[in-house]
Amino acid sequence: MRSALLIAASLLSLPASAFPKFFGKKAAPATPPAEIAARLVKSMSVNGDDVVAIRADPASTDVALAFAVAAARAGAATLVTLDSAAIERATAEGSGAGNIDPFTPRLRDGATLLVRFGGADDDALDGISEDKLAARARTVAAVEGPRGPAGDGAWRALVIGGDDYPTESLAKACGVALPTLQKAFWDAVLTPPAQLAHEAAKLKAALSGNHEVRVTTKAGTDLAVALINRPPRVSTGEILPDQAKLPGGKIVRLPAGEVAAAPTEFSANGKVVVPFLRFHGKTVKNATLTFAEGKLTKVAANEGAKALNDALAASKGDKDIIGAVDVGLNPALSAYGPCRSYAALGVVTIGVGANAWAGGTNQSDLSLMVHLPDATLVVDGKTLVDNGKLVAPELPAEKAAPKPADHPAAKPAPPAKPSK
Repeated sequence: MRSALLIAASLLSLPASAFPKFFGKKAAPATPPAEIAARLVKSMSVNGDDVVAIRADPASTDVALAFAVAAARAGAATLVTLDSAAIERATAEGSGAGNIDPFTPRLRDGATLLVRFGGADDDALDGISEDKLAARARTVAAVEGPRGPAGDGAWRALVIGGDDYPTESLAKACGVALPTLQKAFWDAVLTPPAQLAHEAAKLKAALSGNHEVRVTTKAGTDLAVALINRPPRVSTGEILPDQAKLPGGKIVRLPAGEVAAAPTEFSANGKVVVPFLRFHGKTVKNATLTFAEGKLTKVAANEGAKALNDALAASKGDKDIIGAVDVGLNPALSAYGPCRSYAALGVVTIGVGANAWAGGTNQSDLSLMVHLPDATLVVDGKTLVDNGKLVAPELPAEKAAPKPADHPAAKPAPPAKPSK
């Protein structure tokens, strides 16, 4: 069996329990790590032709190492490297041409499967200027190149975690016990693709083509956007044949369960009211994002507005252009309290900035995602999400492609009708 296992620190030849302060609390799943790893290796069709590069943070080492073992048993060559919040902070603080990551492009070029376990620790970024964070994002983009393979790209990727990865800092911010987050997260990771595929197919059909979309919430959101003939992106936890040749189409993100559409760039009008948001280590409360003709024109909040405005000022490109409308499908993520996840069932997410992941054309080092609890999403007068509950959609009739000058979504959203 051809397998090489490398941990990016010699001290890791000792058990993690020998370094409790360094490793912190594990995001321990109720399901044994070996069982999770076996299912993930099978779902990614790991085999003897694969070279697997695995990156993990201290909280995810148990599952990451179990994945390496399972991949090796399948005949793959494996490499494991360790990341940490301290490394992330040091890299962000030193962002610039002299502090780049030379390893990722080499791993990408040499590996057939890239695997990432863990997520950003918000506390690690607290206090770092948005100028530094924006510079870090640009450096990463320049070094790593396109996030996903296009055409006959040779490699694929599996990302487990992200902003919703269960950490102590996230549990504290959400006011939810860490074991509760851990159970919800791993249950969501293990949600079978077939369980998500049926509703995903219906939503994809409903959001395909040319449509007028309106998103409202009881908190005050009232946003109108227009969809044009861009195929929505679907995430069910597996590589989908019709997306495999698209940029990012061979990246599987877990927990899965979402359908995302990229609106036409000039179409967003109205406002989005966000009760709670974690952004770069800071808590934002009761934020209002105002849009006019597709552009984010104003950000205000009861708490944390400076972090968002500083990020917008420091970022470049299409940083303030409407990016995505996303609907979550995974029922296991309902336990996250105010910290809504993009993949949680019935959650509507509005994206601003970079949106290639959703099939759009925006290019920026900023991708701002805000999650709306209890939202209502209406397409051409037909409700797809009603107060946070998914409604089985009927297929809307496609309309002719709109022109910027006469598209109805280029006008302010009409006032919402009072509910009966």
